[in-house]
Amino acid sequence: MHTIPWYEFPFAARLRALWQEVPWRGAHMPRKLERRFALTLEYGVKAGYGWLIGKASGAAYDAEDQRIYARIDDAPPSLFSDARVKEVKRAGAGAYVVTLPRYEAFTRTVLALTAQGVRFVDIAGNDDILITVLARRGISLEVPESRVLAARPILTDPTMQRLVVSVPVSSLRAVAQHFARERATIEHVYDY
Repeated sequence: MHTIPWYEFPFAARLRALWQEVPWRGAHMPRKLERRFALTLEYGVKAGYGWLIGKASGAAYDAEDQRIYARIDDAPPSLFSDARVKEVKRAGAGAYVVTLPRYEAFTRTVLALTAQGVRFVDIAGNDDILITVLARRGISLEVPESRVLAARPILTDPTMQRLVVSVPVSSLRAVAQHFARERATIEHVYDY
């Protein structure tokens, strides 16, 4: 689920496994039957809906690319020792068009590159990007060159909050440095 669209998850296979591998008998029979019914309903609906979305998506679009393009600047010579970063084209001294992995790996890769001093010019042709940040409550919501769109408490930890921040792509490095100084964690950088 962290590397593919949700509708590609094998819900039908999980449903078959539920009926073939989980014993019918055992302690707490009413609970076993309740869970079997609930999971059958959930996996069945998701399998059908996921199949439908996959077919519709495939009819309207090409197969989803697992890599995303970005223009970067200030790249160190060691940049391509990171297997996640693939050079497409050199665009000048320390400047490149590259591809990066999508989904969960995108966040880790972008943060690793900004930590090395890389400056993003654009990502997938876009000038702005959305990030979420886990920060202690009371942190200043004045983030340089960015807009905090929402601040929501973390219900399981009243000292923390989740921030949703719109960031100019070219300011990702400065924003990452800002949150590092504030001892906040960038939770997710959303790819397009």
